[in-house]
Amino acid sequence: MIFLEKLLNQFLAFDPASKDRAKILRGKKIKIELIGVNSCFVIIFNEKHISINKSMHEESDLTIRATPLNLLQLKLSRDRRQLFRERIVIEGDMSLAQKLTDFFDGIEIDWEEHFSKIIGDMPAYHAGRFVRRMKEAGRTLQERIIKQFNEYLHEEIQFFPPREALNDFFHDIDAFCMSVDRLTARIKFLGERA
Repeated sequence: MIFLEKLLNQFLAFDPASKDRAKILRGKKIKIELIGVNSCFVIIFNEKHISINKSMHEESDLTIRATPLNLLQLKLSRDRRQLFRERIVIEGDMSLAQKLTDFFDGIEIDWEEHFSKIIGDMPAYHAGRFVRRMKEAGRTLQERIIKQFNEYLHEEIQFFPPREALNDFFHDIDAFCMSVDRLTARIKFLGERA
């Protein structure tokens, strides 16, 4: 755990603004239970750094239970609804969960500046530019694939009905339920009069 603690603190040191943003988490304890590897640890946000304790029984403000792969998918995904689709269990203070998400999403590291100290300004600039282009191309490709796959499932092989058909179906169900409720009330009213 000491290695993980040092790694996390060194990572956060690359973003100087993270210390100020971490103030809202100060004193909070987040328990992470990794399913499948039977590991549990508690992250504690202290005054100047984050400490990690390996403890199953320590009280926490928030508990997150997931497989390591689910946590990685959550971090890589920009879609926060993913949180509810994956096998991730969150218990405790939900406002703290939102603050924790905002804290880690807000980390912005200027890798180009840090690499320039090692390899020089020009190579770092070109490497940074290349990485930015690749990230943008990857994001665009991911959006296209998801859109095309969605269209294929709904329109080509009609594996799922289109959204409009589902909306019409749910509207019809709601109308039917309201009719049944009115009929039930009418039968009850007539039964009381008889």
